[in-house]
Amino acid sequence: MVVKFRDLGQSATKLQTNGQNASQRYATNAVASAGDWATNTAASGDNWAQGVQGAITRGSFASGVTKAGPGKYSAQVTAFGQSRFSDGISKAGASWQKGFSPIAQSVAGKDIGPRGPRGSQANYDRAKNMAQAFRAAKLGTA
Repeated sequence: MVVKFRDLGQSATKLQTNGQNASQRYATNAVASAGDWATNTAASGDNWAQGVQGAITRGSFASGVTKAGPGKYSAQVTAFGQSRFSDGISKAGASWQKGFSPIAQSVAGKDIGPRGPRGSQANYDRAKNMAQAFRAAKLGTA
């Protein structure tokens, strides 16, 4: 049997049209399956680790980046990135506050050392101390 494909231009147009028309059905079904998603995803941790390790061994990440190149990256930013970034950021405030609040509370009041003149070792030390305080808070070791 010989493999045959339909016209790929028509197939691409059909994909776009059907995908746009199915957005509500997608949202309804995705919300309904959230419990199964969480259970099944958590249970697949070993598969994820094996897949990532396999990709590392094959050098897939660097290979994919090289294959796509800077042109694809730029084109995708122009086509999708800006509007998705703006939309996502406009909805992110409450989640960011919830996630960052425990870290901010843990770091608040830490003594990171005195300020020094611009470019001084004291200022580098302050930045390092702040970074270490943030990291400890994020890891729960503060």
